[in-house]
Amino acid sequence: MDFSFDWKFKDFEIKTTDDAHPYIELIKWEANEEGRRYCFTLAYFHRNKDGDYELHFIGDRPLEYIAEVDVSEIWKQLWLAQQMFEDAERKLEDYDE
Repeated sequence: MDFSFDWKFKDFEIKTTDDAHPYIELIKWEANEEGRRYCFTLAYFHRNKDGDYELHFIGDRPLEYIAEVDVSEIWKQLWLAQQMFEDAERKLEDYDE
């Protein structure tokens, strides 16, 4: 799919993956003791057997790591990113037909 999205807010990032079956994910950036930055996934959208996308949490990471920031901004952007992703997917499918 030819759709790429990347949005950053504080230490959070919402982006598309580069997988064979791309999807939107929410990641968190942190630094270790040496100052090296690393990231890990908090949540991602997964297409179910009916073809609909569902938001999946990685354990309780979203609750643990987003609790101290403005949650509404992150969830709003995550939802909007997924809407753009699905819209692009539909348009590309229509174009291929």
